[in-house]
Amino acid sequence: MKRKYKLTGFARLFIFLLFFLPIVYVGVSMYHGENPLEKIGSIFQGEDRNQKPRISKEVFGVQDPEVIEKEIKSRDEEIEYLRKRVDELEKLVLELKSHNH
Repeated sequence: MKRKYKLTGFARLFIFLLFFLPIVYVGVSMYHGENPLEKIGSIFQGEDRNQKPRISKEVFGVQDPEVIEKEIKSRDEEIEYLRKRVDELEKLVLELKSHNH
């Protein structure tokens, strides 16, 4: 007896993705520390539409502007101190050269 329908390559891919993608979504959500079942439930209930995606600043190395300003200020102070120190040492070198000659 001959089979009525034969699956094409695209149909096989579609069926594979139909089962594979939800498994991947659950795995990635769990890896990021989220509960995928709650997230899926909130999407179907319409609660998640108004929320923007939460991106952790720590993941990308982004800091708050106040922290950045404090770091810049401390680095500027250090640069100024080092410039003064270099000027003092240059004067000392000139004095030592003048005493030797």
